[in-house]
Amino acid sequence: MRRQNGFPRTAIIVFSPHGNTLKVAGAMKEGFHSQGIEPTLIDLTGAPWHEIRGFAYSTLNDYDLLVLGSPVYAGRVIEPIEIFLSGLPSTEAKLAAVFVTYGLISGNALFHAAKLLSKKGYEILGAAKIVASHSMVFEDERDQFILRPSQEDLELATTFGRVLVDKTNHSGLKRVSMDMLKPKKSLAVRIFNKFMATRFGMALLPHVRFTKETCIQCGRCAESCPVKILTLDPYPRQVGDCIRCYNCVRICPTGACMTPRMWVFDMSHKIISRIYKEDPLSALLF
Repeated sequence: MRRQNGFPRTAIIVFSPHGNTLKVAGAMKEGFHSQGIEPTLIDLTGAPWHEIRGFAYSTLNDYDLLVLGSPVYAGRVIEPIEIFLSGLPSTEAKLAAVFVTYGLISGNALFHAAKLLSKKGYEILGAAKIVASHSMVFEDERDQFILRPSQEDLELATTFGRVLVDKTNHSGLKRVSMDMLKPKKSLAVRIFNKFMATRFGMALLPHVRFTKETCIQCGRCAESCPVKILTLDPYPRQVGDCIRCYNCVRICPTGACMTPRMWVFDMSHKIISRIYKEDPLSALLF
């Protein structure tokens, strides 16, 4: 096993449409730094679909610990990360850790990512869930997650990095069981996972519509798209699969990018947040 200062060479791989997952990854790196370890951060955000599908996996040959970070979309890891994991070559004697950021229900995301990694031969050292602002609730300043991740959340992420180093250097290395990563079986979670934590759930999310009448062709929507599917022709046009991050809706200065049914999901989010709350919101699992 290739080692840096006695520790397996580490790559932190993230996809972060709104920056929350990347921010958590940065805090995690600080945990590694405090132990004298310099992990490599690989940010897939902004890569078009063909680059994600054609990722140069040979660049990971020198790494024996992969730390994978993803936002939670419809109770699962985001599709670019799922595609990345699906193409990951099988291996032996390599280690992995997973973390997710989420805004309401973390769903099956940790279990989902760990299962995909396990199928490729990776042993799971640890997992973390960090609460963050929700991708679909970006106009309500009263939303309870709007200021997350907080400093306390980021400190927990830093601790995650430190513990991974300590755990890997410990002679009695203990892996995380898959059962530990399964969500609690409350009624709300069971219903959510049954109907939303699938690609069917993603299909229910509202599509983005573009209106020529208010578009000023500034190009900010195309610049903000994390999978680069928007082109100006001369007005915005999708040329690939949308991941429903709604960055274009957030950033459009004239409201030319819009989601007519967003209010339905905004209302649903408010109702669910009142009857269900993960406890704890942010947690480390070892």
